[in-house]
Amino acid sequence: MPPQDPYRQKKRPADLSLPPTGKRETPPRRPVAPRTPPPRTRRPVAPPRTPPRARRPQPPQDQRGVKKKGKGAARRRPSGTQPPKAGNSGTAKTPPTKTSPAKTTPSVLMVGFLQRFVLYTVRLLILGVGLGAIAGTFLSTIQSMPSETTSQQTVNQQNSSQSNHPLREFSNLPQGEKIEPLQGEVERLAEQFPKYELGVFLLDLDTGNYVDWNGRRAFASASTIKMPILVAFFQEVDAGTVRLDESLVMQEAVMVGEAGTMQYDPPGTRYSALETVEKMIRISDNTATNMIIQRLGGREKLNQSFAEWGLRHTMLRNGLPDLEGLNKTSPVDLTRLLVLLNRGELVDLRSRDRLLSIMGQVENRDLLVSGLGEGASIAHKTGNIGTLVADAGLVDTPTGKRYILAVMVKRPYNDQQAKALIQQISKAAYEYFSQPIPNPDTTKTPLDTTGTIAIDELGDG
Repeated sequence: MPPQDPYRQKKRPADLSLPPTGKRETPPRRPVAPRTPPPRTRRPVAPPRTPPRARRPQPPQDQRGVKKKGKGAARRRPSGTQPPKAGNSGTAKTPPTKTSPAKTTPSVLMVGFLQRFVLYTVRLLILGVGLGAIAGTFLSTIQSMPSETTSQQTVNQQNSSQSNHPLREFSNLPQGEKIEPLQGEVERLAEQFPKYELGVFLLDLDTGNYVDWNGRRAFASASTIKMPILVAFFQEVDAGTVRLDESLVMQEAVMVGEAGTMQYDPPGTRYSALETVEKMIRISDNTATNMIIQRLGGREKLNQSFAEWGLRHTMLRNGLPDLEGLNKTSPVDLTRLLVLLNRGELVDLRSRDRLLSIMGQVENRDLLVSGLGEGASIAHKTGNIGTLVADAGLVDTPTGKRYILAVMVKRPYNDQQAKALIQQISKAAYEYFSQPIPNPDTTKTPLDTTGTIAIDELGDG
């Protein structure tokens, strides 16, 4: 028999009495053996799980299968129900009343289908018309682009050629083309004499054809500046402010050397204005030039006249002789001046003829004149200082051709070979313009049948 547990025995009523302290006695607890905790094992740390991608909530569909709009869309209310009254925002929402789904008849479905079909058909037609219009416009634009591009390129080329044409500064003159044989000859001579800086401009007055080699480059003018001074003098004669027979007194301040004979006359010697300008051109007298500059009002007034004539590179900065080369001009400017003289635009015809006659008496015949043949005539003005030699003139050939040639050569000091270069260029130009022009054959006269019949008819009448 197992031993009885003393704590399970029924106690007597006397044992249930409270002790004097008034506290109930607590029976002793059953001793509990200490629990040994199991050994803790570290769980492996799993990598963080990526939360599943939330699916985009699909909008609810109505009974016909059409998707409803978002939150802001009004819910479809069954027929026969009243809209909910506006109440307090804190009140709980009442669940919607369940209604039986409306019955969809085949006629309603057919009507909806036809409406959508018509709507989509109209949209496709509008889209097709729009695409057709866009395609037609695109094709027409592509087809017109080559012609417009070609015409625009042609206009641009014409404008560019006109703006870059060497003769754009010469008004009322045919803008011809380069004379290729002469242009090639000038280039060959420039390569043959590389130690010189060459400037050439040649102009055929009949056709406007030209040769241009550094024509717009400004060179030291030397005595070629006396040619525009001569033109300004005759302008004053035409205006009546200067008389050809008036007396000019040579003052000591204007007497210089290097060229001319007036320097050997005593100060106070008197010369007529015509005699002074003749000495300025014919023997290139520097003293006579300074007297004319003084009589015409000085350098500033002359430079203003040069600018009015369109001489962009011509400037009188120093009196003569200008050994430093401060006075400037260019082959194009000298050519332009001779073109204006040839037309009689700067002076009267009488003054023009007298002026060209004076320029035809230049005694220096070592430059352009040396390249001309027998029977040719020239009105020109030479220039010669230590660093430059130049000549510019209006040439008439025995064949009736008239051309202008201006050549300027910057050289080493007093290099005499530069003169030979000008002579060769003048010779090449003269030979080109002196070629015989074939005459038309006038031995055979074509038979004019119509005219013969008319004469016969008039004779019979």
